[in-house]
Amino acid sequence: MKRLPDINLLREVLSYDPHTGVLRWSEAAPRNRGRQAGSTNPSGYKFVRLRVEGKVYSCYAHRIAYALHYGDDPYPMEIDHINRNVGDNAIANLRIATRSLQNKNRHPHANNNAHIANRKPVRITYPDGRGAIVVDSAATAARILNVLPSRITYNARRGTCLHWGWGFGSTSSGIRLSYV
Repeated sequence: MKRLPDINLLREVLSYDPHTGVLRWSEAAPRNRGRQAGSTNPSGYKFVRLRVEGKVYSCYAHRIAYALHYGDDPYPMEIDHINRNVGDNAIANLRIATRSLQNKNRHPHANNNAHIANRKPVRITYPDGRGAIVVDSAATAARILNVLPSRITYNARRGTCLHWGWGFGSTSSGIRLSYV
């Protein structure tokens, strides 16, 4: 996290609507005047690129919004989206926060969806006439088949057979896995 450009410069080139959370280019940016400033990165955060005296700044829109509204760069503190919607930069949704407070506001399973797949029932179908069994989770199936749970979830998602061996010539066991 870096410092923002001078607050007076930000006010000169950008305007901020605290109710909608939208940043717009002002009169000082004639090519883009009135247009919404910034773009969205793959994580959903909006960011704005500014060129100031030959130097390029790439800043998160929520940090700029906070600075424009309160008149001060929040550095070194972080800005938290209260409702967890990183695209909502309305001032009512922004608060200054420590990393610890921000982490407490995260969804309990953010960036970790593996727990969902590991708790689904898994059907193990044997090719040799033993039939099929259904177990409560990928972890249980992994213990039965003596493989890693990640191999179970990988094959169960695709409904494919387990493969043993390494590299060229690896063979299929014929044991088919699928989620119930």
